[in-house]
Amino acid sequence: MAKTALVDSNYLQQLLHSGVFKQMEYDVPYALVWADGRYQAERIKTAPESSTPAKPLRLPAEIDDLVMVYLVGDLATLRSAALTCRAWLAAARQHIFRYVQIPDDRWCGPLLRAIRSSPVIASCIRTLQIGNPNLMSVKLSSCHSDYAIAFLSGLADSPDALPSLCCLELYFVAEVWDPKIIGKVARFTSVVSLSLIKCGLSADEICALLSAFPGLRHLKVEQCANVFDGRLKKTSLPRLHDPALLSLCIDDRGSMKDGLNTVLDYLLTSRSKRTLSSVKLVLGEDGVAAAGYFLAHMGDVLQHMEIGFWIVVDTVQQLITKALRSIDLRYNTNLRQLTLYDPTSPVTQHFLLDIRSRKIQQVTLRCSPKDVNVQTCASVVSSIFCAPNLQSLDRVRVLFDGEVEPKARAAFEGLEKGILEFGQWDSRA
Repeated sequence: MAKTALVDSNYLQQLLHSGVFKQMEYDVPYALVWADGRYQAERIKTAPESSTPAKPLRLPAEIDDLVMVYLVGDLATLRSAALTCRAWLAAARQHIFRYVQIPDDRWCGPLLRAIRSSPVIASCIRTLQIGNPNLMSVKLSSCHSDYAIAFLSGLADSPDALPSLCCLELYFVAEVWDPKIIGKVARFTSVVSLSLIKCGLSADEICALLSAFPGLRHLKVEQCANVFDGRLKKTSLPRLHDPALLSLCIDDRGSMKDGLNTVLDYLLTSRSKRTLSSVKLVLGEDGVAAAGYFLAHMGDVLQHMEIGFWIVVDTVQQLITKALRSIDLRYNTNLRQLTLYDPTSPVTQHFLLDIRSRKIQQVTLRCSPKDVNVQTCASVVSSIFCAPNLQSLDRVRVLFDGEVEPKARAAFEGLEKGILEFGQWDSRA
């Protein structure tokens, strides 16, 4: 009975020279077979060649998506994967264009051309960031290139107008908004979150922008400068929709001045008066009175509140006096969570005594172990456990800017530890 066998290379060389393979056809597969006491070369039978070309191997779409999810965060590799085949192009594209950053005007033209040549890209964009967040500071007078407004106008004029855009972020934009561009921006009907960071805007422009998006639910205004409110002398900006915000974050060093009052008053006249449940306010001295009026009139609608202050050494006493006189938390009877800065400040201690909500479940104190007397901070935490209006607490969090030092932890020894937590402050939260 014939059987196949493996032979070493030396023996194969002997077979080649012995003439065993002289009659073999060129480029046809053969095997060495042991039969009749010797090795013989026998042709391997193969299936006849098909005239129909073989179909390319394709992975299920779910596998393609999992591969791309694994590559999220590595943009260079995602771009390389997109060039591999059509299936991977479709799978990678939604991650490549999910978060689009336009740091300056050089990037506007290429993206507009890409969307016009491949409209499916427009449906991939979820977050659009215009401006460079890495700039430390910039003169507002140098921001008047109008590229941001021109770029948004070009996107709005495209056939699909970014149908999946959820978040719009503007950094260092100080351009003049007119009724025409406000109308165009309103075409981004899917936007739910708007961030205005270090921009130069009048109060009228801020109100027009937050009312331009019918589905807007989250607004963030951070360190914006209030420019001359009457720079649009000929016509006022339209307020196209009645905003119904769920969360509001205003970080103001005092640069908004009267603009902060205008924005907060506008929200009190909108649907946000009934829907706004989460508020973060970081204030300078000029914004304290407006914030106090706003918080009192929001009343029991608010459930989550964070309050901090920009401290200037020369005016710290004026700020404390104004805060104690203007901000009263007794009206916010539905609070669930409260975050305060600098536990040793008399303002913080006053707020803790002011609380009248019987539903509050979490108090968070943000402090710096280098600048704050941790012994006093520990005393404040101890008073929280004894406060009659804070008996329903589930968590008391003490979060430090930077690493928690051992001496800071030691100051809290002996306190009730069942609901007390320590950690590091996350500025991105």
